Amino acid sequence: MGKWDHPTVLEATMRTIEATKNHPDGCCAGIVFGAPEETDKWLDVGCRFLCYGTDSDLLLSAASKAKAAFMDASKRSTK
Repeated sequence: MGKWDHPTVLEATMRTIEATKNHPDGCCAGIVFGAPEETDKWLDVGCRFLCYGTDSDLLLSAASKAKAAFMDASKRSTK
């Protein structure tokens, strides 16, 4: 769970993407990924539906940034 870059997971992902390329019904591959810099990678291997992050990942990221900003402000205000 959560080990998206594990070799076994990547191999299965690539097999699935490859299988869609010649599918007789014209289906296409899609993927959920967690880093915006991966966009070109997934388009290049054949994905045509991209979803960046999950709602919980995006909320956690925003909360972490907000916490850091509040901690910084708190340190500055006590000087």
